[in-house]
Amino acid sequence: MENELGRRIDADDAPKGVSDDSVEAIDHVRKIGNIGAHMEKDIGVIVSVEPEEAQLLIELIESFVDEWYVSRNTRTARFGKLKALATSKEDLKAKGGD
Repeated sequence: MENELGRRIDADDAPKGVSDDSVEAIDHVRKIGNIGAHMEKDIGVIVSVEPEEAQLLIELIESFVDEWYVSRNTRTARFGKLKALATSKEDLKAKGGD
């Protein structure tokens, strides 16, 4: 990829928790945005925008929030409970059982 995030992915220096497909989706959004932002390059070409496109972008953001925050928090809580259970069982074993 030709952007900084793509270069970081290629160099194995990606932000923690950002998957390759997330980076690819972000790059697609960048390309779409560039079409609208740099229309002056070819003023004779008009690329229409459909309402469904805005919905796709909203859904992408929702996916990122779920993947990067909600799911991570749920996973951390589950792992914490498992760790507490293991510690509790180890303590019981050290004391000779129930």
